[in-house]
Amino acid sequence: MDIISSQLELETFISTKCIKIAVSESGWDTLYLEKANSSFWIKSYPNSSMHGGGKPILSKIDQALAKERFDV
Repeated sequence: MDIISSQLELETFISTKCIKIAVSESGWDTLYLEKANSSFWIKSYPNSSMHGGGKPILSKIDQALAKERFDV
């Protein structure tokens, strides 16, 4: 599971399995750390042109990208 797009699954996964690590300067992207295996996940809004950013998705990213985008 590398992408979660269902709103219910996304919110459940975040609230039960993750720790919020950082928020991007724009405020649109949030970095999470999965507690069980230290995997990084980013919550983003790929349809940012839609009102309110559209539906969010949660994508698994590697540590290098987390460092590059969030300086963690």
